[in-house]
Amino acid sequence: MNLKSNTIATASLLFISSALYASETITDGKSSYGEIGYLPLAVHFPYNVTLKPKLVRYVLGVNFNEHLDLEGMVGATTDSDKSVRATIVGLFMKPKMAITEDSTIFLRFGSTRTLLDGRASGSLTRIAHGFGFQTKIGDNLYWQVDYMHYGSNDAYKSVRGGTISLGMTF
Repeated sequence: MNLKSNTIATASLLFISSALYASETITDGKSSYGEIGYLPLAVHFPYNVTLKPKLVRYVLGVNFNEHLDLEGMVGATTDSDKSVRATIVGLFMKPKMAITEDSTIFLRFGSTRTLLDGRASGSLTRIAHGFGFQTKIGDNLYWQVDYMHYGSNDAYKSVRGGTISLGMTF
């Protein structure tokens, strides 16, 4: 996406999330959560070169209300034997909507910094966006799947990946 599309998408998502934030407050008293997940990242370069470092991703989040969360994310490469290592750090807004009593769909958008080392080196700071599905598996436990586009520029065609996570509310 070009800069104009990113700006329009970000402005639209900020408007939607602020409208959702204004609509309701938290009712169950669980206002924070943490997740750990597996992220096979795909870094696409020009000339059809793709590197696939495997990361573990940690997320800490705060519920503003039942429709909006703020999240901080850190991901790091798990396999040091690979020729490329990656680290991702990000801050996200997460507007969400319940589809059943225990299941939720969500969007995630914000800013990320991706650092690569090894066979590919460099960094990328960009707007990131994605979507996902989350469902409870207990009173305080849930699992989720999401797909994120962490950014792109001239040197990196794109950095993206899907994650499966286990989370706990507290």
